Amino acid sequence: MAGTGPVESSEEPYAAASFDVADVNTNEPCLFVHGEIDVSTSPAMREQLQRLIDGGAQRLAIDFRDMSFIDSSGLGVLVGILRRLRERGGSDLVVRELQEAPRRVFEITGLDRLFTIEN
Repeated sequence: MAGTGPVESSEEPYAAASFDVADVNTNEPCLFVHGEIDVSTSPAMREQLQRLIDGGAQRLAIDFRDMSFIDSSGLGVLVGILRRLRERGGSDLVVRELQEAPRRVFEITGLDRLFTIEN
């Protein structure tokens, strides 16, 4: 039957989000997140952040100025990455430029006290 099965797509598996990395300084690379972070896009964010840790980053920044939404899977990635960073001797995961709705999620969950939030 047409229209009853899963829809296959030729698009990127993480099409709802994109990422750019920039070195803010030599010790603090910054991941710029664009779009929505949810169960389908959080694995890509985890991969990007893990690469930075594997590359020797001791402190990471994530810029969310272009992120419109984050769900619990995205929050879980951030908590896990912070734990990995600290296990490897790193110091901090800085969250920058949260929009109002995602900022509220961080406040409700208490994650605004776990991460350094900069605007």
